[in-house]
Amino acid sequence: MFRFKFLSLFVLLLAAQLLWPLAVRAETLRVAIPELLRCGDMENGKPVGYCVDIAEELAREAGLETVTTVRPLPRVLDDFQSGDVDLSVLVPDGALGGKARIFGEVRGIEFAAWARAETPLRDLRDLEGKPVAVVRGGQFETRARELKIVPIPTRNYDMSLKLLMVRRVDAVVGPVNPLVLAAKGLGLDRSVLGRMLPLDSLSLHFIVSDSLDPDVADRLQGALQRLRDDGTLDRIMEKYKL
Repeated sequence: MFRFKFLSLFVLLLAAQLLWPLAVRAETLRVAIPELLRCGDMENGKPVGYCVDIAEELAREAGLETVTTVRPLPRVLDDFQSGDVDLSVLVPDGALGGKARIFGEVRGIEFAAWARAETPLRDLRDLEGKPVAVVRGGQFETRARELKIVPIPTRNYDMSLKLLMVRRVDAVVGPVNPLVLAAKGLGLDRSVLGRMLPLDSLSLHFIVSDSLDPDVADRLQGALQRLRDDGTLDRIMEKYKL
C-alpha cells in the first residue's frame, strides 16, 4: 500500500514538472519589438518605446505576463517563422509568411522619402535608379522593384540618415515622425535636408503567431477592444508625441 502511494505521488510530481512549463508559457507572452526609433529600444537594460508600451499594456489588460525583447526587424520576422515569438507590433508585409497573422490595427503611419536639399524630390521619378536607404526587412525593401529604386538596407533610421549625410545614398525612406526625430537626435541642420516626398499611408498592427493558444487570442482580442474604447492606445501615442 505504501509502495503504491509512493508511486502515485512520484507520478503526480513528474506530471507537474512536465506540465508546469506549458502552463507558465500559456500565461506568458513572448513579445518581440522591432529596434526602431521610438518604437523599440533598450535603455539601462530595459525595453522602452511606444511599441513596447502598447504590447505590454495589451498583455496586462488580458491578464498575461510578458517577456519582452527588442531586436532588429529581420530577426523579429525570423522569430515568427521559427515559432519563438507570440506577439509583436509592426507594419506587416509578405515577409510574415504563413506563421503569423494580423491581429488588430494600432494606427496609420505616413511614410515619405527624404533627400539632401541639393537633390529635390518632386515625384517618384526623382527616386528611380538611385540608391535609397531602407530599413532591412521593412515594407520598402520588398517594394524596391515597384518603386524602381536601388535599396540599401540599414539597421534603423539613424543609420539611414548617416548614410545620406555622407552621400552613400541619395535618399532615405521611412515614417515621417521617426525620421524627423532621428534627424533631430543626430543634430542635423534641417537646412541641408529638402522637402519630404510623401509615399504611402500604412498601418501599424499587432501581429500574433498562428500557433498562439485560441483562449489567449480571445483574451487579447477583448483586451484590445477595451484599450481602444477607453482611449489607452491614444494616450500612449500622445505620450510619445506620435
